[in-house]
Amino acid sequence: MSIPCPHDARPLTIEEAEGHIGHLCETCGGLWLPRQYIESLAHLRNFSAKPFYAAILERPKFRSTIGCPAGCGTLQRKSVKGIDLDFCPGCHGIWFDRGEVAAMLKDYPHTANGGGSSGGDAGDVVDFVLSVLDIFN
Repeated sequence: MSIPCPHDARPLTIEEAEGHIGHLCETCGGLWLPRQYIESLAHLRNFSAKPFYAAILERPKFRSTIGCPAGCGTLQRKSVKGIDLDFCPGCHGIWFDRGEVAAMLKDYPHTANGGGSSGGDAGDVVDFVLSVLDIFN
């Protein structure tokens, strides 16, 4: 079963970054990250899904114009750290428009155990963001 792009309903392509699976739209450059992907970021970055989702849920919601690629209904648009995220309150997946993944991840450097040779310095963040841009954008 393919997951459709919420903008044009074309099938999303399954892509991998750092061992995690995301769903890329080759047309618009958008990216669907399911809840499991968001939660797995804690293994590689100074990131915890619980406060991240709490920040999303406490923000005022605006009705998005796009549907959940997983079929849950209409997404909610929330502004978090200056990024407008399209969030599904049902499955907790997030739709990122082109470039929004890189913008979000710049605030969450690698953990000391999470890959990269320098233990989470700025070079690791730049390397990761560039790899995300190469793979998902």
